[in-house]
Amino acid sequence: MNKIVLYSEIPDLNAYTNVGRSSGSVRTNKGKMPLGVILQSNLKKKTETEICKELLPVPVLDLIGKQYFLIVFYEKNLKKDDDNIKFKKKFIFDSFQTAGVLSNDTRKKVCTLFECVFVNKNEPRIEIYFSLDKKELLDFYLSNFFDLI
Repeated sequence: MNKIVLYSEIPDLNAYTNVGRSSGSVRTNKGKMPLGVILQSNLKKKTETEICKELLPVPVLDLIGKQYFLIVFYEKNLKKDDDNIKFKKKFIFDSFQTAGVLSNDTRKKVCTLFECVFVNKNEPRIEIYFSLDKKELLDFYLSNFFDLI
């Protein structure tokens, strides 16, 4: 089993949605585009760039087979809802593709078995555990659950 720890600040669903609510439009070479769409695109690119910097030592995963994931989010406090926090995995898996770690994040290549959200005000981070063997990941989760908290 492998582990990656991300310390990048990744926007949650509320932050991403709020950026998209910006009113107005911008003229581009493709015509007029809503400002919110452009800002969301820029936020996504910036976030992926930050995550990719942390993924540099990670090997290419999907050459071997389907990967199973356990993602543990450690947040600063309890202010955000779990579902909004878990949206961050969209940026994570897209960054895996951008960095060349995964060729695609379809369900044929990726299966997220567990997602947990805990509080660690001193060290907010995201721990990503992955394995080709879903039983190994399940055993790890069940035997280490209280250590993850």
